[in-house]
Amino acid sequence: MTLQDTLDALSAGDVAAVLIEPIPATFGFPIPDEDYFLELRALDLCAAEKTTRNVAEMSAFLAEGLADIQSRHPFLSDVRQRGSITGLGFDDPHGGMRISAALYPTGLWAMFAGFDRRYLQWKPGLLVDRSYLGDALEKLETAIRHVTG
Repeated sequence: MTLQDTLDALSAGDVAAVLIEPIPATFGFPIPDEDYFLELRALDLCAAEKTTRNVAEMSAFLAEGLADIQSRHPFLSDVRQRGSITGLGFDDPHGGMRISAALYPTGLWAMFAGFDRRYLQWKPGLLVDRSYLGDALEKLETAIRHVTG
């Protein structure tokens, strides 16, 4: 990155941080790879107020949807949630594996827990919206119906 590239990025307001320091080659200091500044920007986006507000809102929406599904399907025996990260327990020793297999063809990726195959680990992401989660909850309920059918 040239000095002009840095100045252009700073004036556009699209930079999370800039680190400028002399790098004396004789001491062998490493030069950061070109993705370094992009990685800083990604961290900035993760910590942004808009992102944290979205995670809180979508986590509440997800909790409500899962409680609704659980009320109709006792096969979903346990819901553990911390923010958007969710563990779903099923009333079957291999329930997490079975639901994971039923979800995969629908495009919804959720992995069963290796330590307890009754559980499915689901991490929808930081930037999801109600439409995505609503669709995902429908796919989950369809998968439960398929497995218990």
